Amino acid sequence: MLGATNSPAAKSPPVVRAIFRAGHDRQWAQETWDDAEWRPIRLDRSWHAQSVGMPWRVGDEGWYRLTVVMPADVGTRPWTASAGFVGNVSELWLNGLRLGGIGSFELPEVTAQRAVHAAVVPPQLLHPGTNLIAVRVRNVGGAGGILGGPVGVFETGTFLPAWKHLELQREVTRVGLAALCFGWALVPLLFRLVGDRTGMFSGAGVPAALIGTGVLLHSQWVNSVALGPARPVLALLAWLVAGSTAPAIYGFAKRLGRPSRTWDLWVAVGTLAFFACSFVAAKDLGRVMEIYAAFAVWMLVPIAAQCRSAPAERQLVARATLAGTVALTISGLLVAALGVWPLVPFAAQWWDFSDVGTLVFVTLLGGALLRGHVLARRQEVELGRRLVVAHGEERSRLGRQLHDGALQDIQYWRLQAEIGNGENPAQPPRELLGAIGSGLRDVARELRQVAEDLQPVAARRQDLAGALTELGERLGQRHGVACRTSAQLRDDVPGAVRETLYRMAQEALGNACRHSGAAEVEVEVHDDGRLIQLEVRDAGRGFEPKDVAAGRLGLGFLRDHAEWIGGCLAVRSSPGRGTTVSVTLRRPFRGA
Repeated sequence: MLGATNSPAAKSPPVVRAIFRAGHDRQWAQETWDDAEWRPIRLDRSWHAQSVGMPWRVGDEGWYRLTVVMPADVGTRPWTASAGFVGNVSELWLNGLRLGGIGSFELPEVTAQRAVHAAVVPPQLLHPGTNLIAVRVRNVGGAGGILGGPVGVFETGTFLPAWKHLELQREVTRVGLAALCFGWALVPLLFRLVGDRTGMFSGAGVPAALIGTGVLLHSQWVNSVALGPARPVLALLAWLVAGSTAPAIYGFAKRLGRPSRTWDLWVAVGTLAFFACSFVAAKDLGRVMEIYAAFAVWMLVPIAAQCRSAPAERQLVARATLAGTVALTISGLLVAALGVWPLVPFAAQWWDFSDVGTLVFVTLLGGALLRGHVLARRQEVELGRRLVVAHGEERSRLGRQLHDGALQDIQYWRLQAEIGNGENPAQPPRELLGAIGSGLRDVARELRQVAEDLQPVAARRQDLAGALTELGERLGQRHGVACRTSAQLRDDVPGAVRETLYRMAQEALGNACRHSGAAEVEVEVHDDGRLIQLEVRDAGRGFEPKDVAAGRLGLGFLRDHAEWIGGCLAVRSSPGRGTTVSVTLRRPFRGA
């Protein structure tokens, strides 16, 4: 039945005639215009207006003329002229008079998409008998045309409850989706509050918050209260959010992968081009959506590159980020395509493709963050256990070193003193006293070195470069190896991280001096502001890493300490070609 609504509370005189013509001539809104050649359409109970002969398409851009027969006595109560759910309404007219500025297209955003468009009119504007409602619509994202709902002229008192009910149906999905985005945006903050130290989740909430903001800004509830000066502000904010979401996703992916100035330049060029092109085409919303779809494809390339370069411990979150970004990109392309080929099953629904892409992105990313958090906490527990074992082994090694070294030397010289005293109690030989003094000096030097090795770098009032230089000189003299060291660290590196880097360099350098047989060993620490890399290189005999157990040659010590501060260990070696031990640490630091 023409003019039927989804709510029995809203009653309207019947719409006896509904016709359509493509084009945008405002004269077609006048009652006197000859519309005999216009195309008839049929309004049904669904959300769509189906064109006769083309039931699978949403109505095209142009003018709709709806003829409503009013009773002879309209009374003095207010009435409401409604076009129902109109995709991107531009103008609403009643009996040749324009009703307000509904759905203006002068702003770079879709303010009038998928909403019930109506205006309260005084009874003086209504004619007893035939009345003409004229609606000019645009098609953006496959939402052009009269899409259903309350179409006709209604008593305002009965129309408002039906209107609120229908708006709730359309908006609950969008607002719920925005709430989901904001909820996931809070997850990384909650992780920090409960003591997460992985640094994996830093910045993860920014893309979700921006997407949620964009969804909310396109809500009709938000736009319905944004009147007057607030409407341009909302339009500008929506434009900025649309252009900032993809760069925010790239920023998070960059934290997961390896920094690249090439990709940074790629993103900067694409973002500037998007803002410039969308500003120029602001009045053509279909073109703006096409520009946004092209921008999404452009941004997918650097995001994919950063996610693919993520280390193994970040691959779970990186893969989820990439898959979610692909879903967002595909949804943007489909929405743009609907502007050209608006299929009814996918256009002008209570959801659209962008909603599906958003849901996939936040679900994948949020799930990966939760899973990553659980795995990280398990890893921290395991690392803590392994470090306790490693510290016990280090104490045992230190005890053996003191027992087999300094304590044995002290015992030896004590016996020498007793023998010398027994031979000549009155005056021990001068040579014996000199030997004992020399031996005790060696013991004192060895004990001093052990004590210094146990002291943190900060307690020795040295920077890392000075501590490594002293370490290299000492080990070089002991093993007859030339040690070259260089270290450059920024001031923001915590003392705990500096100490751990020193201990790893100490272990790797000691192993190289003892086992490599090389004449020279190099130690280098480099900090570029995002990554810190420690490398210990030698050109010695080398070995086959796969043939060496993880706990041998100090590899277990190095691996555990690297993981504890959020770094990763890599050992490159082959027989006869030397060895390179490298530890890569990225900001933010774990455990600091």
